[in-house]
Amino acid sequence: GWDFTMRPTYDDWWKARSAYERLKDITIPVLSIGHQGKMGLHERGNIIGYEDVSGPKKLILTGAKDAFEAHDLYDKIEVHEKWMKAFYDYYLKGVDNGYDSKTPNVQLFVRGADEWISEPEWPLKRAVYTPWYLREGRSNSVTSLNDGRLSLEAPATEEGATDYSYPDPKWHFGVASMGPQGPDPVARNLTFTSDPLTKDITIAGPIVAELFVSSTNTDTEVFVKVTDQHPQSAGDRSKGLQPGWMIAAKGWLRASHREKDNARSTELRPFYTHTNPQPIEPGKVYKLDIEVWPSAHCFKAGHRIRVDIAIGDSMM
Repeated sequence: GWDFTMRPTYDDWWKARSAYERLKDITIPVLSIGHQGKMGLHERGNIIGYEDVSGPKKLILTGAKDAFEAHDLYDKIEVHEKWMKAFYDYYLKGVDNGYDSKTPNVQLFVRGADEWISEPEWPLKRAVYTPWYLREGRSNSVTSLNDGRLSLEAPATEEGATDYSYPDPKWHFGVASMGPQGPDPVARNLTFTSDPLTKDITIAGPIVAELFVSSTNTDTEVFVKVTDQHPQSAGDRSKGLQPGWMIAAKGWLRASHREKDNARSTELRPFYTHTNPQPIEPGKVYKLDIEVWPSAHCFKAGHRIRVDIAIGDSMM
């Protein structure tokens, strides 16, 4: 613990102990099983591990909603028989079961649609990358500090800025306040919400949030959640009750760690060096490219896509 505390940047001490630095040296067969409900900790490692290892490899991304459900999966013998036995038989026992050719390279559970899809590669070549824009005005669909809009249409001109002060005196659980339905991670933060969708939209792959940010402090943190907001009755909306929602993806960045690793970063996913923290100048606007962890999620017709922005995480 002392070593961790004394080394807050990614220096040679960390690199000497990190499997990340040697992923490409791994040539043995790999079956990487990740869980979307663990998007706050393990999921990214599963995906990057799959991308970088050099040997035969398969990726499975389940819809387990949290660590408890993920661990429960491994307690069931059916899961071992379905996903692992054929892998073990083929690579460890030499059983000619056709595993390598018959098993899809990538299997994704699409949350929201509650169905599995099989893909030949990751990221998906058939994905169409589409920008959404944070807009002024109100969605009138959720209670938050600003209730902004999210749109496929870019603003014709600059639409100003959205600001708020922190810490908020109404925060009780991280950045969550207490509302009529219990802990509320939305009401005292920023949201940008689309109109109700006219058709199902499925996302599967990397996401990046491009934000222009300034602060009166010398550093700040930004947490971004992509949220599936469920339909709500007019009666419940008039009472100020929050609509139901499900977090589809999440990412975060400390502004002082904004320096990107240009050798690894792409237009669709930034990597950060974490070696050269630089404070921000109060009042100056900085462009932050925030990696939002990959997801496979279907936003159903009638639902809304919402982006939540906060300076901390409520774990909800």
